[in-house]
Amino acid sequence: MNPPDAELQRALQQSLHQGLPAQGATQALEERVMAQWAQRHAGQLALQAATAGGPGHGAQGQRMRRARWAAGALALAVVLAAAWLNRPDPALEELMQPDVLQLITLGGI
Repeated sequence: MNPPDAELQRALQQSLHQGLPAQGATQALEERVMAQWAQRHAGQLALQAATAGGPGHGAQGQRMRRARWAAGALALAVVLAAAWLNRPDPALEELMQPDVLQLITLGGI
């Protein structure tokens, strides 16, 4: 087990004054620093471990990315084709407009 922080700090300060490393203090300090670093970066380390062999790496990852891009492009093409096919016909829209002469004859204008 690591000594408490205050005891470790005292041992390190004594070693600075004596010029010699304290017995086991440097090892305890290294362990303490590594434990704190691991605690601070635990989320990042877990993410790296989870994605180390994941779909983002290697030839399989490239195939999956290409398949996703192809599926997205196909979906976009389908949406654009449907919008193009369902566009209003200008000739039919013109025929659906009320004729001005007809309105005049009916007394609407």
